[in-house]
Amino acid sequence: MLQTFKIMDYKAIATELWDLLDDIDTASDMFKPCENNGINSYENFYKYAMKKSSERHKLLKYNGYKLYSNEEFDKLPKPEKQTPSE
Repeated sequence: MLQTFKIMDYKAIATELWDLLDDIDTASDMFKPCENNGINSYENFYKYAMKKSSERHKLLKYNGYKLYSNEEFDKLPKPEKQTPSE
């Protein structure tokens, strides 16, 4: 897998991914239920965490089997569009 990302800076990617995880961890403190937060704390945390976790796609792509750089992923063959059967 390491050979796949020759064109990318591993340390920069690792730092960005760490920052995303750290943001989610910080959010777990921000959205803890308490009298000031109200009853939507869990919902707010979930929305925040999902938004943050989607940012990983800016760095790498995953096809369900393998990680790719964005450039490599764009070069992969695209599946043919299927038309609905009648």
